[in-house]
Amino acid sequence: MLRKVVRNLIRKPHALREVRRRVGLRLATLGRDKKGIPAFVHVRKTGGTYLARFNADGDPVLSPLEYFGHSIVGSPDGVYKDMVTQGIMFVPKDRVRRYFVFSVCRNPFDLLVSYKGYASRRDPETYRPDSYDYEAAQGDFGDFVKRLADREFPWPTRRLLHYQMFADDGEFVVDWVMRNESLDDDAEALAGHLGIGYRRLERTNQGSHRPKDYREMYTDSLVDLVQRTWGDDLALYGYDFESGPVAGEGLHRLIGDERRRAIRYDWESGSVSVDGRPLGERGE
Repeated sequence: MLRKVVRNLIRKPHALREVRRRVGLRLATLGRDKKGIPAFVHVRKTGGTYLARFNADGDPVLSPLEYFGHSIVGSPDGVYKDMVTQGIMFVPKDRVRRYFVFSVCRNPFDLLVSYKGYASRRDPETYRPDSYDYEAAQGDFGDFVKRLADREFPWPTRRLLHYQMFADDGEFVVDWVMRNESLDDDAEALAGHLGIGYRRLERTNQGSHRPKDYREMYTDSLVDLVQRTWGDDLALYGYDFESGPVAGEGLHRLIGDERRRAIRYDWESGSVSVDGRPLGERGE
């Protein structure tokens, strides 16, 4: 039996790296308060693959690291129940909150351009079931965005693009928010804050299929559509069309318990509130 397990690990290097990562995580966290261990909630198309990447030696950018992947914080019987059909994993909120949770945000204007390029390459013959937008992504960008802005399911939809940072009861579960635009600087700052390991790696998952400037893809009417549809994403994380991340605005790096508890997501209306007031009413 043991011989068979060893043979399988040799034949599948990625499986061996995962075993080594898990063993390394256990050794690195022995006797350490889990609130000092970062746990990564990975919002799709934000650049998080880089942070979760494991090279031949099995080490990520941040170490130690608990990786929850694209898991949704909550119960499969809750508001996320329709997503079970996509094979999405769920992680209980009480487990997530044991750790120091971080995630990555991205300018919605840039994210949508990136997602179209990603979807256009997900051939249904190869990437089932992760290819539901393949045909639509072959066409016009404006038509593609209108399609997303008019649907409820699957992601991305007209609702919050960064919904994975919220639990199924609406609680914001993230302690530290990185920005895609400053990913390495934010990761290094997080490592310093927690006193953990960090190493800067070569970025290998950046698509060559997309324009260097996302603004090239937008008309005035399309900008207006994105602002109306994903305005809460723009306001919550501090982005605008022209400049991208706006200095001093939005959630960035350490959130703090008081501020984190003030942020809520209403799954019925699809809107974010801060201190009980809709985000749009606060002028944020």
